[in-house]
Amino acid sequence: MEKSKSIKELYGSEMGAYDDLVAAIFANLESSYPAGVVMIRVSGASEDELEKVSDYEIECNNIYDLMDEEELAAYDLIDNFIHSGDAGLPDDPSSLEARIEHAKWNNEEYKDMLVKAMSDLESSIAHYANLKVSAPELTKEHDLWLDDIVRGIKDIRYLGRELQRLIKIEEADSKIDEASIIMAEAFEDRDALVAAMKEEKAAEAEDN
Repeated sequence: MEKSKSIKELYGSEMGAYDDLVAAIFANLESSYPAGVVMIRVSGASEDELEKVSDYEIECNNIYDLMDEEELAAYDLIDNFIHSGDAGLPDDPSSLEARIEHAKWNNEEYKDMLVKAMSDLESSIAHYANLKVSAPELTKEHDLWLDDIVRGIKDIRYLGRELQRLIKIEEADSKIDEASIIMAEAFEDRDALVAAMKEEKAAEAEDN
């Protein structure tokens, strides 16, 4: 699960004192930052609220810890794919990146299907974690949501395999195209050399 950046990550050093934290917050109000961007949010929370957040995160992480390597790899592959956005056509339109981005299968309908599968899984995990924390006695309901999570993970594993194969097909096609270009250039070189040899033999025959 994505975690928010620490103050150290944002500013490159630890905040040594409360004055440092205040200075960091007010630095965000300078015009050098884009309008509407909030770098730090400071809020108070009771110990009970912090404990609930911690319990919720633990329950969510427990689900991800149950996923095997293939399932996690599929989850990461799909997550990176749907959040990468369009990078634009690379300088080399024949590159693998260009082929993948402009492949017929890589369209809005396909991406929407992946987004829905990820959303269904993550919402099931969120419902399960919330229920475990707020109503630990509802064990039957826990099992129902856990069944939804299992189905969601199976869907992600299947879609991850499919996406991986689609990408590998594009990679194979790219290699075929590269090999075809090399072969065509080799045939041109060969034909040019054979023609040059014939011309030299003809010229030599005339001299003799």
